[in-house]
Amino acid sequence: MAGKKARRDKRSPFRPSPDFRDKKPTYAVGDILPAILAQYGIGRTRPEDDLAEHWEMLAGKLATQTCVLGLRRGILEIGVTNAIFIQELTFQKQEILKKLQKIYTDGNIRDIRFRVEKKRLDEDEK
Repeated sequence: MAGKKARRDKRSPFRPSPDFRDKKPTYAVGDILPAILAQYGIGRTRPEDDLAEHWEMLAGKLATQTCVLGLRRGILEIGVTNAIFIQELTFQKQEILKKLQKIYTDGNIRDIRFRVEKKRLDEDEK
């Protein structure tokens, strides 16, 4: 036996058996990807994204000092850099709200709330 090498099994213990493929169906990525994206809500437009575009038009010069935080239970939440701008926006609140309600006629926006949110605004600039 000194001159003979031991015969090695070519099949790795980690390699699946040939009949493994028969047990589980395979799918093309293009077939399952839309279902996965829909399941997790990826690629879906959020109302906040559309509102952000209109907000810049409605807030005018103050839009640079603000950002749309979200729409929750009919209340549009706006982040503002400081209290001075909150006061100015509060003076314009009813006018802005009327314009928003003309754009979004479904009645989803009932009120606007402003709050100081300097940290998030700083992140948006980066």
